[in-house]
Amino acid sequence: MSQERNLGLDVARAVAITLVLVSHIVPRFEGITPLQRTILDYYGAVGVELFFSLSGFLIGQQIIDFAAKPSPPALATFWFRRWMRTLPLYYFMLVAVSVSTSRWDVREFFFLQNFDASANRQPVLGVAWSLAMEEWFYLGFPVLVYVASVLFRRRSAAVVTAITAVAVIVACSAARLLAYGYAPSDPTFHIHPLMRLDCAAYGVLAACIVRSNAVSPAAIRQFIPAGMTAVAIVMIILTALAAAMTFPAFWPASGMVHWGRWYLPFHWTAINVVSAVFVLLIAHVRWDRNPSVIKQSVTTTSRLSYSIYLTHAYVVMLMFPALAAAVGSMAAAIIALACTFAASAVTYAAIERPFLQIRDAVLLRLRSARLTPRPAQGG
Repeated sequence: MSQERNLGLDVARAVAITLVLVSHIVPRFEGITPLQRTILDYYGAVGVELFFSLSGFLIGQQIIDFAAKPSPPALATFWFRRWMRTLPLYYFMLVAVSVSTSRWDVREFFFLQNFDASANRQPVLGVAWSLAMEEWFYLGFPVLVYVASVLFRRRSAAVVTAITAVAVIVACSAARLLAYGYAPSDPTFHIHPLMRLDCAAYGVLAACIVRSNAVSPAAIRQFIPAGMTAVAIVMIILTALAAAMTFPAFWPASGMVHWGRWYLPFHWTAINVVSAVFVLLIAHVRWDRNPSVIKQSVTTTSRLSYSIYLTHAYVVMLMFPALAAAVGSMAAAIIALACTFAASAVTYAAIERPFLQIRDAVLLRLRSARLTPRPAQGG
């Protein structure tokens, strides 16, 4: 893959944030039925899962590099790269919301909020549940890769990383199956960091396919039409099931009271597989004929997506009710979206970008220090 910005991945990221935005705004419109709300909520969750696969695909490249030369300093460097990308804006938003609402929860400062199974606890930074899952993945997965690189030292870095990813996926899927009886009584089961430690592993597997040349780029491009069709069909089926399950009569009529024991634990596995396949395919699409204005819009949305994700819920929550009463739901949605993009541009310029520049400068200095030969010691 090219080191330059990949438009396909930008498109996937724009799709993911659009699904999240739509799921949080459109249900506020008047006249939305419970079934429509269910479908919108479902696709909001799909958008988050797509973010997981995107993250795994991109960060997976770094994990493979780490697996090639594993060491404690390399592990620390990996975590530094990751945390300088995610933590500054996260802590800014967490403190800002905590101050404005006078609600503080120390667990959210250490990404422990997803371990609480209480349905009555309202998180301070509600949208950060997904970030907590990712942080636990990127804290634990490289350590497992480190161990695997020792056990399989004769294997290539991509193979070692793939073995680790498959092991995590199998372990988490089995854990969800074994814990099925507990899941319905726990509203946070699907976001528990241990049960969902595989959240980004599917994207990492896709990265391993690319880096190992297990499938050539040409072969992947040939598979794009059939693969995208399969992705669409599977998502239609999953959406139909999610909608049907809201009707009590569907369970006995379909026999889901029996086969649901297998479907529900593996539901997230299915979405993650579909998301990873989508990411792998769209990363190989050629976009040469697209107008530059469209490319720029997609790239900008992609670049701001993290800021949009962390800020949009609070902009919408503060603005939408009053705006909808004054100008109607559609106009309120447009204004709220415009304000969300404006706020995201500000937080990106003031927080995200400066910390990314600091990170890159530190990494460049460390790289230069390693490459600079030390002067010979006098005898």
